[in-house]
Amino acid sequence: MNLYFEIEHGWMWFCIASGATLILALLMQHYGADLATKVGARRSFTIIDLEFPSSPKDIPNTINGIFALSEVRQQQVVQALKRSLYLDFLFMPAVYGTIFLLCMLIADKCGPFSIGRTFFATFAWLQLVAWACDIAENLMLLPRVRKGVEPMKPWVHKTYVRVVWLKWGIAVVGIVTASMLALYFWVKGDYDPASLSYLMIFIVQLAVFFAIGFFFGKKKKG
Repeated sequence: MNLYFEIEHGWMWFCIASGATLILALLMQHYGADLATKVGARRSFTIIDLEFPSSPKDIPNTINGIFALSEVRQQQVVQALKRSLYLDFLFMPAVYGTIFLLCMLIADKCGPFSIGRTFFATFAWLQLVAWACDIAENLMLLPRVRKGVEPMKPWVHKTYVRVVWLKWGIAVVGIVTASMLALYFWVKGDYDPASLSYLMIFIVQLAVFFAIGFFFGKKKKG
């Protein structure tokens, strides 16, 4: 079964997808700045904290801690959390589409019928599995954003953790290996000169993303 196919203007589509990913990431970071809970002491938390619960009580404790805040603050945090989770549904196709494109473009650089082409083409399509896992994760979280949520049943907790790890495993292996090989081809000089303009666009996107993220971070601390 041949999983590879050539993508016309692939690097252009990669820049578009990565740009959308970074914009949505900034919006999620903006909403995430309002997330707070009170479990013993008041503290901030992130969506990532909700993705790796060490026990069935972790997520419920964090959610119930939101409702230990003042009434006004409760509404702000719940609204920010729900907005982040709903916005994540838009972030998913952008980020997994970006990884898909990168893996398929690297597969194109590998020889026909080579292990490399098969590996990267496979991981390109596996991003659909990661996307499905991310959807399942959010659908498990959203109903729990309410007052008085009970601890997860042990089997639900185990399923949730496995879904999250599968999602991250597929995405991280795909983007790390593809990025490393892209760097290898660049150092080796094995690239199309026309693609350099897209590399510059991507670098500018990253620079703007980190600059805006740093600005918002300083503004929050201030």
